[in-house]
Amino acid sequence: MRMLAYLNISPADIQALNLLRKERVYRDDSERSFVEVLDNVESSKVSPAGKERLGLLKAWLKALTEARYSRLEDLVGLAVRLVGIETEVASRSASGGIGRASLLSLQRMAAGYSENTEGATLEAFLDWLDLVEEKDKGDDDGDLPLADLALESEGVTKDELENPNTVTIMTIHGAKGLEWDYVAIPELRHGGFDLLTMKPTKPWLSYYGKIPTWMQEDAHSIPQWRWKDPETPKELEASYLAWLSEDMADHENREIRRLAYVAMTRPRSRLLLAGYWFERPEQEMAEREAIEKDPANAKRKRGPSRLLLGIDAPLSGVSMTEIPEVDADETDELMSGQWMADMNRGATEQTREAAEFVAGRVPRTAEDMSEAVSEASGWVRESLSDLLALLDGDDAEEFEIGHLTANGVVQMAADPVKFRTDLERPIPTEPARAARLGQQIHEYIASRYGAPRTADLIDVSGDADQVLGLDLNNPRVAELIQRFESIPFVSSGDIPVAVEAPVDVVVAGVPMRGTVDAVFSDGTDPETGQERLRIVDWKTGRCPSEKDMPSRELQLHLYRLAWSRTTGVDQSLISATFAYLGEKDEAKRLHHVDPIPEEELETIIGSLLEQVKETA
Repeated sequence: MRMLAYLNISPADIQALNLLRKERVYRDDSERSFVEVLDNVESSKVSPAGKERLGLLKAWLKALTEARYSRLEDLVGLAVRLVGIETEVASRSASGGIGRASLLSLQRMAAGYSENTEGATLEAFLDWLDLVEEKDKGDDDGDLPLADLALESEGVTKDELENPNTVTIMTIHGAKGLEWDYVAIPELRHGGFDLLTMKPTKPWLSYYGKIPTWMQEDAHSIPQWRWKDPETPKELEASYLAWLSEDMADHENREIRRLAYVAMTRPRSRLLLAGYWFERPEQEMAEREAIEKDPANAKRKRGPSRLLLGIDAPLSGVSMTEIPEVDADETDELMSGQWMADMNRGATEQTREAAEFVAGRVPRTAEDMSEAVSEASGWVRESLSDLLALLDGDDAEEFEIGHLTANGVVQMAADPVKFRTDLERPIPTEPARAARLGQQIHEYIASRYGAPRTADLIDVSGDADQVLGLDLNNPRVAELIQRFESIPFVSSGDIPVAVEAPVDVVVAGVPMRGTVDAVFSDGTDPETGQERLRIVDWKTGRCPSEKDMPSRELQLHLYRLAWSRTTGVDQSLISATFAYLGEKDEAKRLHHVDPIPEEELETIIGSLLEQVKETA
């Protein structure tokens, strides 16, 4: 179906192709492959333009079929050339970099799969790609060759990927088989994520985005149109419309309910069902005005999704079972009231009296609060229990940190209070433009050394213009790249020992993770004759102040320790350097970090962890 749409095959020609398929099945009493059907297009009612395009499709499929036992990377390249995907992706943006990088990534993945898998076949490779995609969506149970790789979405930094508080936005279909602690389902409103209210009365040709039922993947489960000896065209039409508006509508609603079941069974702990009645304030005002003008005849067209009816969940203290189904002809009583006229005019006598009244009724202790909600629903009592646990003064001793990233340690050292607050109540923030630029420069550096980014599923090795979204015509980008190329151990042509290498290390009893940007050979130790190494961390910002530098240096102290434990190289042979590409002053562009003993690092991290735990 993707190729039919790509070639702009008209709906009428698709229908004619289906009739041809059915004729062949009827004659031979056997199913025919799509390629076999294309062999007989000339004898069909397909239009001349359609026959020409289907002939091209037939040639493509024939070439791919003949080459199916070629090397996988060659087969991918052949498909790209035949279909002209390179031209298509290049036309989607000024540089076409993201498209070419993705195609290059697919070919390199195919080559890697062929090299590392005995008896690799096209079918097995496609199955493997499906598994990689599932892994990218959050499946932690698989043992995949790329299990340690993660596809970073636009604007997301590598440390955000390692953060357990990351918010994932995805389709319900993509969430099948996965679980999260908290799940929110939006658009549960009338006309949003809702059951069908208007049953279709037109064939698929009349609906944008629809395809024939016989071409759908679930065609075997779709109700079949079975007419009963119609005597006139009107009876045939009535039979078809009855199937479309009843059988098919019921089928669609069953599928929507199944989808809702998938969505509502994803959370481990809490499920938030959210919706709204009006998209814009003027819609609400228009409906209210209509009700005020003519309460008897005004129609209300807003309400909850019908998927919510029958679910016993709290909604502002009202059980969902109490919400009636919305009827197009039903009106609702307009509630109104007069607020105190002078509430916003300072501390009037009424305000003081109201405050004293409320203060006298507020529970003062945990026991009072528990007693006040003793008759409330279980959900309210459970929420109060959670609240009291958060307010408990002993919580500081129970606070635990599962793991930290290297950048997380820097944030913890800079502001322990904010760090703990962000851990306990994480609030998603919009990715900064500077963070995205930093990601692009890191991708460029990885491609510069011909190595895929360890933190990326997309391999951007190759030309610089294939780096995802990197605009080499941007003066800022060009300036950063020029400064990178002028760094001594880059301009000298030294090849890194490692690029974008993930590391793990346990410090003060807490696992810490990070990604080492690059490791260079740094000559030979004059005393032992052993090779020295230098860890380099690329920064697109400017060199921080002397006051902030000690907390920043913790990142490289951790990387030195992690690299030593991972490779067995003594820490005395490992140096560490920040390369601040955004620094105008060339003398401050490289900051070499003075090494500290492992015991001192353990003490510093342990002290920071204690500060975080003791923070109220």
